[in-house]
Amino acid sequence: DRDREREVMIPEQPGYVRLYLNVGKREGLDSESVTRLFAESLPEPHRDALGAVAVLGTHCYVSVKEEAATDIVAVMTGKKVGDREIVLEKAKKGPAAR
Repeated sequence: DRDREREVMIPEQPGYVRLYLNVGKREGLDSESVTRLFAESLPEPHRDALGAVAVLGTHCYVSVKEEAATDIVAVMTGKKVGDREIVLEKAKKGPAAR
């Protein structure tokens, strides 16, 4: 349920921003495949910008370095995972984010 999913949301990290990714376990993703997706898609200066990854049933949360967040969203948005087009945006703050 939604409350349980919020509990596993990754905590905020200093210098990082948490992003919401609209694909998850339903599309066959795990943390390794999400990390690989970002590494293969991002230009060299941003490949080390990915922090913690939390993969849930229908979506993921990823932390990225603040200074790279805008570029990462621009690069990743519109790419595809299977038949699903990626939507990557700043995550909304929930109870677990405090």
